[in-house]
Amino acid sequence: GFGPCSNYGECAKVCPAGIPLSAIAAVNKERLRAGFQRRLA
Repeated sequence: GFGPCSNYGECAKVCPAGIPLSAIAAVNKERLRAGFQRRLA
């Protein structure tokens, strides 16, 4: 995940930067997609 954060939302509640869970999920999704594309290349 994005640092120690997952898509469960536990870190979004205490995030000092106020990063919303939707942004964390988007970063995780893009990281996963990039990993698959690298494996296919």
